[in-house]
Amino acid sequence: MLVVVSDLHFQHVSADAIRYVRDGVVREVGVRRNVTSGAMQMLLADVHARAKRAMSNQIELVFAGDIFELLRTPLWFCGGALDVRPTAFELGPDSPWNPLRAKVHEVLDAIVEDNKDVWPVLARFVREGSLERKGQVLCLESGTVVNVQYIPGNHDRLVNAWPSVRRRIREILSMPPSEQPFPHTIERPKDTGYRVKIRHGHEYDRWNIGVPVPFGKPIELTDEEYLTPCSGDYVTLEIATRLCVGFRALHGKALRANDERGARMRDFYNALVEFDDVRPPTLLLKYLQTRLGSLHAELFELLRPVLLDIYLAALASPFFQDMAHRMEMLKFFREPVVTIVREALQSLSPTTLEGLVQRLRAMDTSGDTERGAAMASRERGVEEGQYDIVVAGHTHHPDQLPLPSPAGSGREVFFLDSGTWRSTIRVGIGDSFGRMRAYTMVMCYSDEECNKMTDGRRFETWTGHLAGEKFGPYDVEIGPLAPVRGRFIMHAIRFDKVDEGDTKDGAEVYLCWGVDGASQTFERSGVHNGSHVILDKPPIDLHANLDGEFWVFGREVDMGSRSIIDADDVFPWSVRYLGRGADGEFVRGKGEVILHRSDNTHLVLEYEVIAVE
Repeated sequence: MLVVVSDLHFQHVSADAIRYVRDGVVREVGVRRNVTSGAMQMLLADVHARAKRAMSNQIELVFAGDIFELLRTPLWFCGGALDVRPTAFELGPDSPWNPLRAKVHEVLDAIVEDNKDVWPVLARFVREGSLERKGQVLCLESGTVVNVQYIPGNHDRLVNAWPSVRRRIREILSMPPSEQPFPHTIERPKDTGYRVKIRHGHEYDRWNIGVPVPFGKPIELTDEEYLTPCSGDYVTLEIATRLCVGFRALHGKALRANDERGARMRDFYNALVEFDDVRPPTLLLKYLQTRLGSLHAELFELLRPVLLDIYLAALASPFFQDMAHRMEMLKFFREPVVTIVREALQSLSPTTLEGLVQRLRAMDTSGDTERGAAMASRERGVEEGQYDIVVAGHTHHPDQLPLPSPAGSGREVFFLDSGTWRSTIRVGIGDSFGRMRAYTMVMCYSDEECNKMTDGRRFETWTGHLAGEKFGPYDVEIGPLAPVRGRFIMHAIRFDKVDEGDTKDGAEVYLCWGVDGASQTFERSGVHNGSHVILDKPPIDLHANLDGEFWVFGREVDMGSRSIIDADDVFPWSVRYLGRGADGEFVRGKGEVILHRSDNTHLVLEYEVIAVE
């Protein structure tokens, strides 16, 4: 029996959470997005029941891509190597000194920790053939073998980049140890008794595959081509994720305020975190308007500097320069992100941003099941009668579509979409929206198993949806505020190359920084290259059970000249977490944050964390 699930998107969600203080009590807000251990038990219980009915002695559990959400995490914007991106064309060696490989391991470890209750459930079923479900222990028949197969998708394509990551993935999924690359298809042709081909499905979507794939021809891509970054990578990280982290950096204090405005800010932030759960995605702005009501316009104004930051980051991105030489993708990506955003910034409003989202998503084929089915019908082996079933996910839309039968065969051929296991926010009647958690499974049976069942079924698909308060945003009590055990001191600010032009009057600089809900500012005119300003700011108290999140942002206006885009030149923002020891206390010592801009301007913030005995 073949069991296919895809698009679980296990994610590092704890990094999106924010802690604040109300009446001396620490509370945490965030969004529940991950598959629970109970959901994994439900999946395996269904597998158990169907394996018994089909009298299967072998179960292949296929995780068909986008199992690990390596892109949608703030960790890409935290730490020392802020220029490390999954859109890099040069992946580098399998070495701890390779910053990209180190970042992927860091993200993967964080995902594993956030979902630590799930992996033991899977491991027990694979190794022992048993699980607990509703107080009962379910066991497979003696001798039944469970094998796990894994296919990378577009959100977890980098797991195939280095042997060390492949070893780690196999360990997490209870697979036999190996450093071999993961396959991009699972093929069970006619002579195996299955006639099934399985892939993730991003190959059918020009937005989410890094090389051109001719429509209407068999898909033949190399491992190297699968590792090529794509437009969807950039949108997921540099727009969807950057939108949330940038908003968090620019409004770090307001997000933690214990007042009505702070509550509105947190609600708006959570709505941004759910950016890619809205279906169809073109209705994101409509969703924000519906959820926030009359507050929408006010809060939208707070997005202006974040959107400007996204625009400037796009102009500075090496990814765009490389993509310019690949015309097949250029016409679908470079024009909307650079040119259209430039237009939108001139008169930015909810209406113009909604138009931008619609124009971007009009070229997005990630949810086009019919396009996928049409390309699946041209898979090698389908016309030759080797495969009667093609299974793929990626779209998050579970569907079943008949495909053309091989001439004279008389056999029915199907395309099965394996859907998703993550939450979706769907539009209903009028402006109504609802959040549901989806579950989809695809089971395919061999000829021998078909003959053992009275109805002779070849496949079955099951899709369910759950809704409830435990899905989506939360605001929960953590405990009393911990005593002050450390203090943060900003000592100095150093400027290098404030402006690359001939401006002689220096620049006017505004900076704001803070830790959690406390903030400080710096404003000065006539700042020149090489300026080193010693600050006299009071210490900021550190509480061990808050986030320990250090955030900073700023802007600079050339005195006597105008900005090239008629707006303040923004310095890159930064969000990072102050280091902690094994006891949870903040690590004492000095540190610095370097903010780089595309014109090689940068400033250095020198700080220190001291202990409070």
